[in-house]
Amino acid sequence: LYSKEGVTQGDPISMFIYGLALLPLIRQLKAEFPTVQQPWYADDAGAGGKFDAIRRHFVRLKEIGPNFGYFPESLKSILIVPQYNYIEFTVKICSQYLGGFIGDDIDSQQWIRDTTRDWEAAITDLASVSLKYPQSAYSGLQKSLQQEWQFVQRVVKDVGEEFEGIERALACTFLPALFNDNYDVAADPCRQLASLPVKHAGLAFPDPTESTEANYDASILVCSHLLAAFRGVDEFRTADHLAVIREVKTELRQRNLEKNDSELASLASKLSCDDRRTILRGKETGQWLSVLPSTVNGTELSAQEFRDALLLRYARSPADLPSHCDGCGQVFSVRHALECKKGGLVICRHNEIRDELVDLASKALIPSAVRDKPRIHSSHAATEEKEPTDPSQPAVARQRKNRNEDRGDVLIRGLWARGTDCIIDVRITDLDAKSNRSRDPMKVLAAHEREKKKKKYLEPCLRLSSSPME
Repeated sequence: LYSKEGVTQGDPISMFIYGLALLPLIRQLKAEFPTVQQPWYADDAGAGGKFDAIRRHFVRLKEIGPNFGYFPESLKSILIVPQYNYIEFTVKICSQYLGGFIGDDIDSQQWIRDTTRDWEAAITDLASVSLKYPQSAYSGLQKSLQQEWQFVQRVVKDVGEEFEGIERALACTFLPALFNDNYDVAADPCRQLASLPVKHAGLAFPDPTESTEANYDASILVCSHLLAAFRGVDEFRTADHLAVIREVKTELRQRNLEKNDSELASLASKLSCDDRRTILRGKETGQWLSVLPSTVNGTELSAQEFRDALLLRYARSPADLPSHCDGCGQVFSVRHALECKKGGLVICRHNEIRDELVDLASKALIPSAVRDKPRIHSSHAATEEKEPTDPSQPAVARQRKNRNEDRGDVLIRGLWARGTDCIIDVRITDLDAKSNRSRDPMKVLAAHEREKKKKKYLEPCLRLSSSPME
C-alpha cells in the first residue's frame, strides 16, 4: 500500500518538522498493527502484509490521521497485489515505488528500458549543451543525472544489461563533446580513466553496466540492520543502524580505494613516461572538477578554460594554440609555454597565484591586513654604503644591500597569531622540465620548499621571532 496524504509540500525544513510531528501517529499504528510493515518516507506512508491487515490499517489511519494533521486520500493510494482484488484503492500488479519498482521481472525490465531511454536522451541533450557550456554539462551529468540511475541500481537487482545504451551515450556522444577533439573510444584509454574517481585522475563516470552489481550489494550491506528489522529477525535500534552504516562505508571505501589504485596503475603502465607523469599528477589536482560552477563564488569557467584544463589533465594539447610564440618567435607548444622566459607566461603564472592569495586573504581577514611585495628583512634599514677601501669588504657590503632588498610576494597580518606578520613567497616550478623528469614530482616540490624555507628565510625568521624588540 502506498498512501500519499493530501497536504501541500513546502520547503525542506517545514517538511522535516512535519515528519517529526507524525512520529506519534506512526508509533500508535505500529503498536496497533504489529504484523504490518510500515515504511514511512517523509509524509508518504507505506504498509505491507496481508490484505485484511492492510485494510484495517488504512481504515484506522483515516480515523486518527486527521488528529495529527495527516489526511490520507483513497484516490491517491495504490495497492500492489499479486492478483486483482476488489477494494476502494487504485489497484495495480506493479508500480514504481520510492525511485524503485515493485512487480514481476517482465514489468520491471520494461520499466527499466523506458527509464534508461529517457536517460539516454538526457545525456544527448547534455552533450549538445557541453559544446558551449562544458563545465555546467559535466556537473549536471556527474552530480545529478548520474545519481538517478545509480539510485535505481541500488534498489533494483540484475539490471546491468539494460544500461548498455547509457554507456554508449556516455562514451560515444557525451565524452567526445566534452573534450571537443578527435576522440577514439576503442584506441584511447580516456574512457577507462574517466570511469575512475576524480581523486584517481578520473572524471567520476563509472561504466553503468559494470557498477550495477556493486551498487546493489553496497545498498544491501548498508541497510542490513534495517532489513533485518523489517523481517522481524532483529529489533530496530537507531544506534545499531548507524554503527552498521559506518562500518560498511569504511570497509567499502577501503575496497574501492584498492580497486581504483590497481586500475589506475594498470592504465598508467601502458602510457609513455611523460603522459604517465601528467596523468598521475591528476590525483592531486582535480579539485576544480568537483566544484559546482557559480558566478557568485567565482568558480565558473569559460568553455575554453574548462576544456583546456581538461585536455592538459589528460596530457593532450589544445587544438587552438598559436603557431609561434609571440615572445621569442619559436614554434609554440604546451612545453614551450612552460619554458619560455621571453613571452611572460612564466611570470604571469606566478602573479596569478600571488593575486589569488591576496584576494582570498583580503576576504578572510580585512584588505588592510594584506599587502604585496613586502620586504623580508624589514628590521634592517636599507643603506647606501660607500665603496670600502679594504679589499675584503666589497662582497660583504653588496651582500648586505641585496639582503635588505629581498621581498616576498604577500604579507598577511594576523594569519597565524594576532599582531604577527606572515610573509608568503611563491615559486613556480616546472615538474616536467628536463632536470626534473627523472625525479618524483612531490620530491621536486619538497626540494624547492626546503630551498626557500631552510636555506633562504628560516634563519632570519627565527631571529626576528625570538627578539622581543622586533
